[in-house]
Amino acid sequence: MLAAARAAKVISRGGDLLSRGGFFPAEAGGSLAGRANSEVMRVNRGDWPVVVTDRCAHSCAEAMGFADQDEARAWLHEQIRARGAVTDRLPAAVAGRRSRSGYFVVIEDEVLLPLAEDRDGAAQWIATNCVIFPSRRGSSAAPLSLSGRRLLAEIELLPHAVERFQQYCGGSADPAAARRELYEVLAPTARATSRPPRWSGTRHADFYLVAGVEGEYVLPCRIGGGRRPFDATTCIHRSRDLFELSGDRLLARCGLGADAVPARSAGRALIERGGACHARLAWHRPSWAPARSEARWWLVLAPRLAVPVAWRPERRSRPLIALGLIDRRPVLVRLLDRLRGLARRRTSAPKRPGASRGRGSTGGRPSRTPARRR
Repeated sequence: MLAAARAAKVISRGGDLLSRGGFFPAEAGGSLAGRANSEVMRVNRGDWPVVVTDRCAHSCAEAMGFADQDEARAWLHEQIRARGAVTDRLPAAVAGRRSRSGYFVVIEDEVLLPLAEDRDGAAQWIATNCVIFPSRRGSSAAPLSLSGRRLLAEIELLPHAVERFQQYCGGSADPAAARRELYEVLAPTARATSRPPRWSGTRHADFYLVAGVEGEYVLPCRIGGGRRPFDATTCIHRSRDLFELSGDRLLARCGLGADAVPARSAGRALIERGGACHARLAWHRPSWAPARSEARWWLVLAPRLAVPVAWRPERRSRPLIALGLIDRRPVLVRLLDRLRGLARRRTSAPKRPGASRGRGSTGGRPSRTPARRR
């Protein structure tokens, strides 16, 4: 009788927390009743209550079609109470998922909640996200059989993928705009492959979205946990190493031919005297530069001085090819730069033999200068 009363008290406490919208035992009610035969309850990780965060509730609402996150949170609370189990071993359908703590709440054939420990050290779990089981979303076409927009309709572009697009591929600063841009860039040529390109150096994934005329975009994809069957975890571009370089290291990767950057041009002089230490590669054409249809990117040497470049990834040592020099600096700046160049050439020019002799020097021969009359 005493044990049964204690068990009833524990279940009642869980109900009080439910009514307050707080946290809940992650074990099924049956396991609580099973503990009624024990005089003392042992507190361990499996017994910790679970806090459903706003992000977790929002993900659940989007994925499962609830009206709002409050409705989704209430549903999650009930599922955790009735069927939830804390574990560090995942079912095969959601294998490969990660959490901050290594633990998850599994609601079989429904949802997976990655868990984090409470930052304040309280004995409770924090559910940080809601991942829907693939079977719960219903079957979808095999990604390897799809391409273009049909393939992208099955893939959610995660925030990290959008951030990498912004960082290395000239995406807009606004994340929503960058997401739309990435979608439009990928859509015309998107295809799925079971193996990534060798140059990508990416980790294992369920499949890889490859796009671009040269196949220069790679997005590793895995079984999703949101509105779409799959998630693109990051965005890799084949040129990412070039955009990490600057100055001489960047110039060393560019073929600066004499026909593109003339010997006596401002750009050549700037490079030769080491003044292009801040040279950088820009994805988009500078606003002051005229359009060049054959240019892929722009090598900016200095303010209003740039070299449009083509990209040949098969040339590993120098994949950038200079296409010319665009100088839109003010006239006075260009004039002063030209005068400095002339002065440097005069001081560095080799002296002619005999140039240092005086005008009266005869080299040992009799002087032809007539003597002055006294």
